[in-house]
Amino acid sequence: MIYTDSSKYAIRAMIYLAANSEDGAPIAAGEIAEAEGIPPFYLAKILQDLTRASLLKSARGRGGGFRLTKPAAEVSVYEIVQAAENIGRLSDECILGIEVCSDDVPCPLHSTWGEFRDSFLTSLKELSIADMALEMQRKKSGSGNGAGQ
Repeated sequence: MIYTDSSKYAIRAMIYLAANSEDGAPIAAGEIAEAEGIPPFYLAKILQDLTRASLLKSARGRGGGFRLTKPAAEVSVYEIVQAAENIGRLSDECILGIEVCSDDVPCPLHSTWGEFRDSFLTSLKELSIADMALEMQRKKSGSGNGAGQ
């Protein structure tokens, strides 16, 4: 896979927050973990990473939890993946694991991977968490699955 479980869980947590915190109230990590089926201790680390990246604000104590620091429409999926892992590795590492791989000394997949990677990263930068949350709501309500067409 292109990204790790950390990125998948981070995206799911951010979608949950975008879809369920319309009033700006913090949502407990336990609620997110339970709703999304994410191991709580793993989610705690991911939420810390997202907070360090200034994508989330945390509040401790009773009534505490996490909330987005800016509108979901202004948070790209790229930012989330960057916070959860080093997405720069997609550009820095050879897809085949060859130590010396560059435009001057390419591996067999160098140009194909480069085109795919650039397109993929551009898509992540253009896709907001609000877009993702809206699409998930459509799918859950059945209006996004092509039924009745």
